Amino acid sequence: MIRVLYIVSTLKLSGPSNQLYNIIKNLDRKHFEPYIITLSTEPERSRMSDFIEMNIKIHSLKLSRIVGFILINTKIREILSQIKPDIIHTQGIRADILSGLRLSKKYKTVATLRNYPFDDYPMTYGKLPGRLMARIHLFVLARIHGPVVVSNGISQRLKKERNLEITPIQNGVDENKFYLVNNTKRMSLREELGLPKDKILLVSVGHLSSRKNPKMIIEAFQRLESTNDLVLIFLGTGKLEQSCKNMIQFGDQIKFLGKITNVDQYLKAADCFISSSKSEGLPNSVLEAIACGLPVLLSNIPPHVEIFEDYHCPFPFFDVFEIDELVAILENLTRDKLNESRDFFMKVFAENFTANIMSNKYQTLYNKLLKQH
Repeated sequence: MIRVLYIVSTLKLSGPSNQLYNIIKNLDRKHFEPYIITLSTEPERSRMSDFIEMNIKIHSLKLSRIVGFILINTKIREILSQIKPDIIHTQGIRADILSGLRLSKKYKTVATLRNYPFDDYPMTYGKLPGRLMARIHLFVLARIHGPVVVSNGISQRLKKERNLEITPIQNGVDENKFYLVNNTKRMSLREELGLPKDKILLVSVGHLSSRKNPKMIIEAFQRLESTNDLVLIFLGTGKLEQSCKNMIQFGDQIKFLGKITNVDQYLKAADCFISSSKSEGLPNSVLEAIACGLPVLLSNIPPHVEIFEDYHCPFPFFDVFEIDELVAILENLTRDKLNESRDFFMKVFAENFTANIMSNKYQTLYNKLLKQH
């Protein structure tokens, strides 16, 4: 039995925790025995109970960042002596630093990078702190035995721009939670969620931040000659929430529903998904949307384009700096065109992005590393 220890900051309800859940849920439990260490106290919105239901042994250190810096080595060593892992798999900069600087000297290590640090960190934490964080993160990843990144495009950029070889393993989605529903069920969900049945419903999921670029969608929506047939819903909160609301000049066709736990229901109820993001790893929200057979309107950043690189997407990508392109796409939307494209998006998902496909790739990597001396 191969013992795999996963180390993360927390199991908060988020894309990284969802991907970890998908990896572990699809492990061949005849050959792999998973364990988890969380470094900090769980937030209110956590998936810990979901992991417990899978009978995963979880060690929660509940350390603050300052105290954790002092005590983490001692705490981790105690747990490692009990588990005796064959593979240690980390995700997140804190866990990756611990693994790259300490654990990789004794154990076989894997780490999953979920963004391009020199794009994401400066936009999230500020230019100077973000660049420093990016340099530190890539420095420690170079010391991991099996570094992984969630996008082929980011893997190529890291090779070209940073001379760093990182294996790409694309994200996967749990098809038992995200799946296509028929029109009767779709209308039933709209009634339950208080959504209009006679409108074309567009959904955008994610933080209301400059990186996610929600203002572009709002401005494009308001430039349309008529929005009578369209309703736009934002799921998520963030620093730009109030300024986004202040942009709305008319009507009630743009709604902000905040953080919710039933994103899958809104995706199943919708006609279309939209993202004008400026930077992504390989976006979970887009993959979850296509798992539900939901047509997607996307900015032309490489991670979005990568999802459909072997296919001809029925809807064009739009430039994040060319709002007129998005306006033109929205003006030409029809319910018939959207419904006709659902099978295409389901096909892309089923052939590339199921949780089982992703988990199998990680299991292959674990086995490969253990065969190396």
